[in-house]
Amino acid sequence: MKQAVVIVALIILSALFVYFRTREKTSTLQPSAIGEQISLAIVSPANNVTVSNGSISVSGKTNPSATVFINELETKANSQGVFGGTVALDEGENILVIVAHNDEGDSTEQELIVNYEPVQ
Repeated sequence: MKQAVVIVALIILSALFVYFRTREKTSTLQPSAIGEQISLAIVSPANNVTVSNGSISVSGKTNPSATVFINELETKANSQGVFGGTVALDEGENILVIVAHNDEGDSTEQELIVNYEPVQ
């Protein structure tokens, strides 16, 4: 009988310990912040365009002050979110990868194909 009382007391103490430890942890947890969505719209050039010039201007709109990469070219969107840059093209098919990201680490990307066919 005495042994049963000790076992029940240990079970109750263990349950209380778990309850208070769980309550302590959950009460100190902060709600997770949901990252800001990054928008990205490419204004120019159109996808799958063919050009005869060895470089092309890329422009678009994203979140204000976002950092934008056009392949290796790094640029920054202005306070209205407008960005632009000029990249060199290789003869034939060129894949342009445009990536916009904010200071919180949220990002989005788009790919364009630009064909460069120099005039002979």
